[in-house]
Amino acid sequence: MAPRGRSGRKKIRTFDGPSFWKNAYAHQRAALLRMVGVPEDKVAEMSSSAYLDLPVDARYDIETSPDVDVRGILD
Repeated sequence: MAPRGRSGRKKIRTFDGPSFWKNAYAHQRAALLRMVGVPEDKVAEMSSSAYLDLPVDARYDIETSPDVDVRGILD
């Protein structure tokens, strides 16, 4: 069952994107971008940029996507 807040609504699970981005290698960043559906022609450019330079919609997808599984990236 999903965790619920005091209001009874379902909480959104968030991923600490900035910390991962700071500590990850470019190929790990690229894998994360692919997980959230970034087009392949943008992956190389975005994986070498700073986290705050990513488009807002990409950062939102990274932080709230249920598909993000860092264990698979870091192995």
